[in-house]
Amino acid sequence: MSLLPIDTVHGDHRIDRNVEPALIATQDFAPVPALLASAGAPVRQLQHRMLLGRPIVEAQLGDGKVRLLDARTAKPLPPVDGPAAALIARQAYRGETGSAPVVERIERLSTEYRGALPAWRASFPDTDGTRIYVAAETGRLTSVRTGTWRLYDFFWGLHIMDWTEHERFNTPWLNAFAAGDSCSPSPGQSCSSCAGPVDGAEKLKGSAREPRMPEWVGPHRRAHDGGVT
Repeated sequence: MSLLPIDTVHGDHRIDRNVEPALIATQDFAPVPALLASAGAPVRQLQHRMLLGRPIVEAQLGDGKVRLLDARTAKPLPPVDGPAAALIARQAYRGETGSAPVVERIERLSTEYRGALPAWRASFPDTDGTRIYVAAETGRLTSVRTGTWRLYDFFWGLHIMDWTEHERFNTPWLNAFAAGDSCSPSPGQSCSSCAGPVDGAEKLKGSAREPRMPEWVGPHRRAHDGGVT
């Protein structure tokens, strides 16, 4: 797996993550009180950004949901639909010009996608099998997946012996191998010093109590997740 450039695994050659222009000072924005009133619920945070060349405000509500507002008029905007998601994905896509993606709505998490739901998956007809995921609630690019990523993820799942989710470190298979390894005497050491398979499994659990992937592993999943994975 170390032979694969991590930028290629991330799909950086297939997506421009900073394609939207920056906000400029000459734009007229709605005042904060108007934005708060238009959100229709208590607001924790307001974030101005661009979406398809238009200034918007992402209002993070007290219940964890997100509402999009027009940055100029403060009027609520609808969630991102399929055609808009296709435009967002095509705008960021670095592949062949004019490639039209097949867009599908995603309602469930999978080994390939663990981002915000619901989301739109834009599949491009290139040799990498590129798929760009767009959050329906915010219009943000959440993930990009390619054939290289899928190959890396497959072998990663084999490496940690998690055949289903590809990210757990406390699977019975891994625990069993760790317990067996702890009972294997090294040269000059007697097996009587082994604490037994249960102790071996507990030792592994103690070093991997968190069932999810630590920060230092699986950069193909973790990197760009607030941007793109």
